Amino acid sequence: MVQGLSQPRPSPLDSTAGDVQLVRESPVPSPAPFHGDMRACRGFLLQTTFVFNQQPRTFASDSSRIAYLTGLLHGRALDWAQAWFTQNPLDTVSFGQYLEAFRRAFDHPTYSQGAVQNLLRLRQGSASAAEHSIDFRILAAESGWEERALKRFFLSSLSEGLKDELAVLEEARTLEDLIALTIRLDTRMQERWRERNYRLPAPVRRPVATSGHRSPVPPRRRSPGHQHSPAPAPSPEDRDEPMQLGRFHLSQDERERRIRSGACLYCGEPGHRIPVCPVRPKERARQ
Repeated sequence: MVQGLSQPRPSPLDSTAGDVQLVRESPVPSPAPFHGDMRACRGFLLQTTFVFNQQPRTFASDSSRIAYLTGLLHGRALDWAQAWFTQNPLDTVSFGQYLEAFRRAFDHPTYSQGAVQNLLRLRQGSASAAEHSIDFRILAAESGWEERALKRFFLSSLSEGLKDELAVLEEARTLEDLIALTIRLDTRMQERWRERNYRLPAPVRRPVATSGHRSPVPPRRRSPGHQHSPAPAPSPEDRDEPMQLGRFHLSQDERERRIRSGACLYCGEPGHRIPVCPVRPKERARQ
């Protein structure tokens, strides 16, 4: 019994054909169906490669791989497969031959040339540096250019503000360092822009007392479009009174305010006029 427990258990990779089904492989989501779009060809083949690598026992034979890939074809792509198998029976071809024919049909030979043209025209515009770097990485991988050239074209694709910021800094050693530095600078520039455009509420100004006026009155707020109503005409007594009243001198605005409110032009109190002002010197009272 002890000897039986001490014997090593077989590894799943050492299992024989009879117990292959006992080994559970990791489930992998299937790629989206391929309809023949040449721009999606490489991504589709990449996803199917992941499936084959994650489930090697399920797709151990060429026929199983051919069947799986063909099952994901729709539309024009399926029409191509049907025509191809008419001339190439399934039991006479390998998966490598099928894959090569598939790439000739849908992986356009000028695809990389188009990526180069798009890379030369790429500009950051209003996108953030992080968003722009994603577009650049895609085109850079498809172009096949070396890193030194890619660094130069990445710099030329940036906004003028980022170019100015990078011009005063030490040059990044690699393309990845340059992209990371650009994203940090762009993030900080956006933060500073928000700080500069943030406006605090304007402070409320206190009214300043006019000389000779004992209780300052805050100015009235007028809504947009509201027209200032004309001041009521002063009484004959008020009209005859000069601007210089005793030792006090009223400003034009203060005079108009007192006339509108019906206050005395001499003392500023309501309820009476200059001729009967109780604080006005008697020798100046009108007869």
